[in-house]
Amino acid sequence: MLKSGFAIAAVLLTTAATLQASVNYAFTGTVNRSGDTSGALQIADDFTVTAANGINVTQLGLFIDGYDGFTVPGPSESHKVALFNRATNTLVTSLTIGSGNISTIDGPYLYSNPGASQSLSPYDRGAYGYVTIPTQFLPNGFQGSIVAYTLSDAGAYIDDYGEGATFNSGGSLISFSHSFLAVTTSTTTDPTTNSSTTPRAGASFNFTAAPAPEPATLAVLALGATLFLRRSR
Repeated sequence: MLKSGFAIAAVLLTTAATLQASVNYAFTGTVNRSGDTSGALQIADDFTVTAANGINVTQLGLFIDGYDGFTVPGPSESHKVALFNRATNTLVTSLTIGSGNISTIDGPYLYSNPGASQSLSPYDRGAYGYVTIPTQFLPNGFQGSIVAYTLSDAGAYIDDYGEGATFNSGGSLISFSHSFLAVTTSTTTDPTTNSSTTPRAGASFNFTAAPAPEPATLAVLALGATLFLRRSR
């Protein structure tokens, strides 16, 4: 019976490890078109953590308009990306992303309707570039906002965003609520105007389901269950 208990524990450990290793991107796949506006632009997307045990975030990302996998290594300019706790309006973590520090690329993806682009220099595909950060745990019910700063066509702000982006819930680990657009040079705030229920790809992040209970606890539970059955018989 002890052997059976350890076998059960091994299965549970393997299952937990598999769940922990399943990486998702908040945005993945195609966008409808590229978009911009006159002025330094902030794009923020609001989400809520619905995973029972929360999620772990290990990378922040930036949408790259015009990425073709070869000739454009990253965004034209560097841009700050920030993760906010919108319930308390506090910063969780942030960093600046440019062509020199992107370690992971998701894409490129063809735009579904590039001919309707709002951009002054429309492209027909884009991608998402990610940079690794210290792991951030976001618990169940966490209300977050992922923000990209100083996008657009005015002055030095020349990188466009993805209009009508594809939001990924990771199998109901997170849910999308609103997208916000604001014209300002600020890089410290979370915009709260021009709400839309259509996601805009500005910033992004990757995430995994946080494992619970801990693997050691799973093993103890499995062994305890086996001993209980043995004594019962």
